[in-house]
Amino acid sequence: MVPLRNLGIASQELYRVLKSDGKFLIITTNPEAYDAWESMYSDTERVGKLLIGKVKIPVNPLSRNTMYQHSQKEMVEALQHAGLEVEKIETLGKISRDPNTRLFVAIFGSKK
Repeated sequence: MVPLRNLGIASQELYRVLKSDGKFLIITTNPEAYDAWESMYSDTERVGKLLIGKVKIPVNPLSRNTMYQHSQKEMVEALQHAGLEVEKIETLGKISRDPNTRLFVAIFGSKK
């Protein structure tokens, strides 16, 4: 997983590499589940939208991981501003402690 600091630049690059009528699928952290994601980190530090910390993995914890916490609206607006069409958004990935929380969001779209 690669953290995206600048959604505008990433969206413009996606537009550039897609052919006309090309399709895209982005799967990323669900903004509605940022609390659940943050609970998986220890020794956290915040710099604006950036969360930095150690991911709590029982056997070999990751020494450092980063995650930008953009809103779904920011993601969609960046894609649309770049000239891409968002066709559908779905949430997925239940977690056992909260069956109503979906960890991921899938954004389906195309370049017209």
